[in-house]
Amino acid sequence: MKLFLVGATGRTGKWILKTALARGHQVTALVREPVERLDISDAGLEVISGDLETFEKLADAVSGHDAIISALSTKAVDSGTMKLIAAAESAGVKRFVGIAGGGILQLDETRLRRDRPGYPEVFRKSSERHMAAWKALDTSSLEWTLICTPDLLDAPPTGKAKAREEYMPEGGNSVAAGDVADFVLHQIEHGKFLRKRIGFTK
Repeated sequence: MKLFLVGATGRTGKWILKTALARGHQVTALVREPVERLDISDAGLEVISGDLETFEKLADAVSGHDAIISALSTKAVDSGTMKLIAAAESAGVKRFVGIAGGGILQLDETRLRRDRPGYPEVFRKSSERHMAAWKALDTSSLEWTLICTPDLLDAPPTGKAKAREEYMPEGGNSVAAGDVADFVLHQIEHGKFLRKRIGFTK
């Protein structure tokens, strides 16, 4: 498959890139300079240098890809996701898989985890950006999946992480970025959990 990846130099994005290439996918990575931060030489990788916020021909860049994968940082996840949605809809790319914070998952039927008493204020503020990205996807025409995580560890896959629709699974407070990368690619390859938030933790 041909995948368009943003956030490829980040903690999770680098694992997604490595995993996608290892599985034989073609990857186009949009990265800000310097592109040398991508310490990968692979015939399946095309690197486009540019800033997502100001990239003028994003629809042209994503055209022809089977899916968009977003591993954007919190500070760019809201506006960046909106730009990707517009580009995807213009280019006719339907599949979108992104990473989000666990605060936007359900706490119960009527409340989100970010709404519970005692939820750290620093996380509540950052989760506002993730919630804006989720709401934008939910009103789009895309076949999206948001993988919502607790603390992300820069570590290889363990094979022990668990997934649950709309809620965080019981258990750990962290997850390996390698496990997240495996799960991202599994969703791309098998088309599960369409238009769903997925809690994912070890």
